[in-house]
Amino acid sequence: MKKVLFACTQNKKRSQIAEAIFNHLAKNAKAESAGTIPADSVDPMVAEVLKERGIPFNPRIPQKITDKMLENVDFIVSFGCLVPSMFPKDKFEEWIIQD
Repeated sequence: MKKVLFACTQNKKRSQIAEAIFNHLAKNAKAESAGTIPADSVDPMVAEVLKERGIPFNPRIPQKITDKMLENVDFIVSFGCLVPSMFPKDKFEEWIIQD
């Protein structure tokens, strides 16, 4: 099964939303999300946005990106808030998406 990491600075908004949408829609892949400097909690708006779209969301504490995560994923997506050189070039893609 392919694995995707949605990476952001705080892992409190975009990366959490991307993980939930991806896992809701994907059949043969799984996503997780994490940040370089994780926030203390997920932004409450995340649950509202996903609920409006009928996507289940189980809030969890924002996670820190680890070397193990980077080794165990096939693809990494950042949202324009991280330095690309932090990640393996063959796995990394940047999507510029506003909050």
